[in-house]
Amino acid sequence: MDTHPADQLRKLMTELNREPQLNKTQTKALVDILIDMADRIQTIEQQQGEDY
Repeated sequence: MDTHPADQLRKLMTELNREPQLNKTQTKALVDILIDMADRIQTIEQQQGEDY
């Protein structure tokens, strides 16, 4: 993914405002965004020496 998770979430929210039912593609996109965010957090934690 080359766009920031925050931008991806804003785009998804715009879609949900038009059609308030998550379809399969949107659900997968949301999970992908969450995984990307979790990976970024884990990287930051590792750089700071925190261990979870």
